Amino acid sequence: MQVHLSIGENHRFELREALLVYRDNQSSFITRHDVTAGKDAPPTLGPAQPLTVAFIESLVRSLGGSIQAEVLPANILAKTDRMVAWWTAAGAARCSTRTPRGRLRN
Repeated sequence: MQVHLSIGENHRFELREALLVYRDNQSSFITRHDVTAGKDAPPTLGPAQPLTVAFIESLVRSLGGSIQAEVLPANILAKTDRMVAWWTAAGAARCSTRTPRGRLRN
């Protein structure tokens, strides 16, 4: 398989790895596979390997990024350097406010 891509520089890309995404209605996971290309045969996938933090960091760097990979809890919806958005299951939650005089009210 040949891919031609014009990005202002000369690069020769080769298919080396594949990421497969598995999903059901509630969750998903990804496996990484080495790809073997035969001379006159279509590429084939090697055995599934779980993703590692080191692989994700390497992938981000190769795509031109510099963010450190993090493993976050399942309830984190989004995270940036300035905010975190998460969800919690429905239920009673304690909320505190201050009165105009500065007293804590539950």
